[in-house]
Amino acid sequence: MYGERYSVESQGIIVSTNLIGKVATGSSVQMAVYTDNNNYPKDLIATSEIGIVDTGIVSLSVDPILLFPGEYWVMALYETIGKHTYFNNFDSTNITYGLPIEFGSPIPISTSNFVPVENVSVTYFLELDCMNVDAGNLIENKFFKIYPNPANTEIFIENNQMDKLDIEIFDVQGKKVKSNFSNTALIELSLSDLLKGVYFVRINGDVIQKIIRI
Repeated sequence: MYGERYSVESQGIIVSTNLIGKVATGSSVQMAVYTDNNNYPKDLIATSEIGIVDTGIVSLSVDPILLFPGEYWVMALYETIGKHTYFNNFDSTNITYGLPIEFGSPIPISTSNFVPVENVSVTYFLELDCMNVDAGNLIENKFFKIYPNPANTEIFIENNQMDKLDIEIFDVQGKKVKSNFSNTALIELSLSDLLKGVYFVRINGDVIQKIIRI
């Protein structure tokens, strides 16, 4: 398993991890995304479905998660050894890290054993959906109303459709800090266990609103 840093320029919802296949090796592959800590991979935040290496762009879907501008690490784990993707040898502008593990093993959560791979740059990238994301009310939705904002100890969500809602709250690093399932007309979510700051509410897979906990 190995990969390199990838810069996200605008915040958005990650749609897929991608590699550019050099030849159709037929190898199974799974990809992963990590946060960055001073030019070193840190926390695992996303893993992809398993796919097959083919010629051209190979896109592997992931569970949607909000990413903010910054540096991340995109890694790939292959079932077989081979020249699955294009390598840019001796590219001094990129740093590649890796860990020798067998395909089918759990994607590592800890990166403490990752080691640098010298003089190699790989062709991995992320696809993000930035269309529905802005700084304020991220997606206008007549079916939900979230208040108050800013909030102190709790927020309320009006469920005008009375559908079952999958509610998730993320911090500015894209980490999920709270979740809830409910189909009641008025849903109360406690924020008392969260630090003061900015959070994002996602309902049924869409980022609905930015909230501020004061």
